[in-house]
Amino acid sequence: MKTISLKRILVVLAAFFTALLLLITPTVQASADETSVIRYTDVLEDLKRDENFDESKYVAKADDYSLSVIHIAENKARELLIYVYRPSAENENYDCTAKKISISKSIGDEIDYNSYDLTLVSRSGVFDKYRVNGLNLSSKSIRYYSISMISRKSYSKIDDKDSGNLLSEIFGNFIQSIKGYKSYKVAQRWRVISSEGTIRYECEKEDVIEIKNKTVGHLVYKESELNLTKNIALESYFIAFSLDFGIDDLLSAKVTFNTQAYNAVFKLKIKDWKIKSEYTLKYIDEKPIKQTVVLNHDEYGKHEADGLFGKDYKWSKIESILTT
Repeated sequence: MKTISLKRILVVLAAFFTALLLLITPTVQASADETSVIRYTDVLEDLKRDENFDESKYVAKADDYSLSVIHIAENKARELLIYVYRPSAENENYDCTAKKISISKSIGDEIDYNSYDLTLVSRSGVFDKYRVNGLNLSSKSIRYYSISMISRKSYSKIDDKDSGNLLSEIFGNFIQSIKGYKSYKVAQRWRVISSEGTIRYECEKEDVIEIKNKTVGHLVYKESELNLTKNIALESYFIAFSLDFGIDDLLSAKVTFNTQAYNAVFKLKIKDWKIKSEYTLKYIDEKPIKQTVVLNHDEYGKHEADGLFGKDYKWSKIESILTT
């Protein structure tokens, strides 16, 4: 199977691959009063309001630690609720309660996934109901919720060795486990339609591509060694990974990363007839600053050296490499 490694892309990539199957499901109601104390209805009672819901399909499996999103709902308190099938409910050795979920409230070219914490509000056997914390509902008559993945705490004895040991969180339609968590594909796009006092929920199946391997590194492009007037170098950071899905080229990428300016103080020391340099760093910015850029496959980065025997460098901002 073909895999793809992409270089010089930092932290968050948003790309779009859609192969959609339309699944229309009836409304599941979830009520909450509008006082300061919200009373949540029972998860199983909510699900049974759907005449197509078949409880017998969701059996308990003590050694199945997965999570599956089976429905969503909006309540009167303007919260988004997530209904989850958790087959390991009877296993008391591992707590597989969902902790995080990746959701975009926009679709198409405007898709923008964010990671939200989940709070458990109702549980009945293998069924859980969660509140999505910090997600503001839109007031539009048609609202979208594209869900790429849901995550729980990872456990070394039941999860693969890479779970919980990855650095980044959301890769748009790419997903990978969050550090310390085990993530599962959801790949659902929900459309919520308000019309004449009723709410209808529609679900489309999406393709979500899983990142299998990832490494982060950087290259340093120096000035000429014979340039004695200034000591300047360009650090170019990149991320490379392989996928569980074959594509020819990645055309664009939305990239977010943190920067933090600093001053470096260099000192030269002579020891054993060798010149060594030491430096200390002093941060100018008190906290890292979040940056966001959009990269395109036909854009290039470059570094022009200054000084005798200096070498110029040029590279594609997005590189795709097919391997077998």
